[in-house]
Amino acid sequence: MAEEDTENTRIPAAPPRPKEALSLYTQGAAQYRDGKFDPAIVLFERSLEADPGMFRSHVFLGMAFFEKGDLDRSIEHYKKAIGIDGTYAKAHNNLGNALRRKGLLDEAFQSYKKAVRLDPERALYHYNLGVTCCDIGFYEAAVIELELAADLDPSFAEALYDLGNVYYLRDELPKALIQFEKFLVKSPDGERVPEVMAKIRMLKRKMEEAKRVPPPHPPPAPGPSWMPGRASRGWSWGRSRPRHCGRSCPRCWRCLRSARAGSPRSRRP
Repeated sequence: MAEEDTENTRIPAAPPRPKEALSLYTQGAAQYRDGKFDPAIVLFERSLEADPGMFRSHVFLGMAFFEKGDLDRSIEHYKKAIGIDGTYAKAHNNLGNALRRKGLLDEAFQSYKKAVRLDPERALYHYNLGVTCCDIGFYEAAVIELELAADLDPSFAEALYDLGNVYYLRDELPKALIQFEKFLVKSPDGERVPEVMAKIRMLKRKMEEAKRVPPPHPPPAPGPSWMPGRASRGWSWGRSRPRHCGRSCPRCWRCLRSARAGSPRSRRP
């Protein structure tokens, strides 16, 4: 009787149990919303054991580890979720949040771009992309994305606040003042109201000071050059010439007199 090769025998994977996985996922989501992250993590991991294709469990695991401050495991689960379903815009956005929190701005920028491409009607994704553009220094792109976020969600006061900051960084004080005033209209009782009021007073003061400062005088236009290859000294032939330039030249009276005195025609016998 032939012996069975137990070393090369592979144990077949257990078939997925989608109903059990969905039940565990639902329980974990409830625990997460209540702020109980550790029990939620256990339930989401059990749901993945029941069905490894439950990519939403990976997303919630990424969110739970993000709240606990474990950014590496958060990024790992977001990438696993994207590997299962790359069309889920929320996974790309949340991955960008974790990468930005870790300081990886370029990678966060790419993740936010993918989220915006997959769901262009979501104001939050445009806002996150705009803030990241501002952190990198892409101020023009930041203005475009923040304006889109404010247009898509008129109640999104935070977009107006950051838009005002971007305009201030670009030294466009009137536009910054308009955005901060819009923020006060949208969020009259928000936590940022004292800060925004101080910025509005500062902007008004700077704009008033700019009005009082006279504009700088333009530099004098240079006159025609008197010698090929030489720049003009600022006067023309019609103006009075200087008395002496310190060297022999055909521009000043002293040089002209000395030249005439030394010429054969000007000498008297």
